[in-house]
Amino acid sequence: MSISRRKFLQAGAVAAIAAGIPVKVLASEQSSAHSTLFSGLASSPLRPSMDSELFSRYLNTQFTLRHGEKEARFTLVEVHHWASRGSKKSPNGRECFSLFFDRSSSERLPQGTYTATHAALGEFPLFVVPAGNKQKKYEALFNRMHG
Repeated sequence: MSISRRKFLQAGAVAAIAAGIPVKVLASEQSSAHSTLFSGLASSPLRPSMDSELFSRYLNTQFTLRHGEKEARFTLVEVHHWASRGSKKSPNGRECFSLFFDRSSSERLPQGTYTATHAALGEFPLFVVPAGNKQKKYEALFNRMHG
C-alpha cells in the first residue's frame, strides 16, 4: 500500500494534536464547541507530559491498541529522536520523536487512530502506521516543534 507524503503529514499532524489532548479533557468536553475544547489545554493541570522521556521509561512494555472490535498487543521497542542539532528536547519542551512498536502477530493492521492502553500511562488516542516492509513493526510520530 502506498501513501503520499502529503497524506502522511496530514495524518501525522492530526495524530500529534490528538496525542496532546488528555482523554479526561475530551470526555468532559465532548458536548462543548471545538474552540472551547482547545482554548484551555495549554494551561490545564490535567494535561500529561507525554514526551519522549516519559515513553522511554516504558521501553519493552506492552501496549494494547484498540479500534472498534479490533484489539492488538504491541511492545514498545524504541523511542527515536528526530533532532537535527543538539539535544533531544529544546528548552521550551519542543521535540520530535517516534515510538516504534513490535507486534507478535503477523496480521497487518491498517494505519489509523487507535485507543492505546498501558498499565502505567492509562488510555489515550494514538495514530499508528505500519513501518517498513516488516509486517510486525509500527510507528507513532510526535512532532512538537511548532506552536
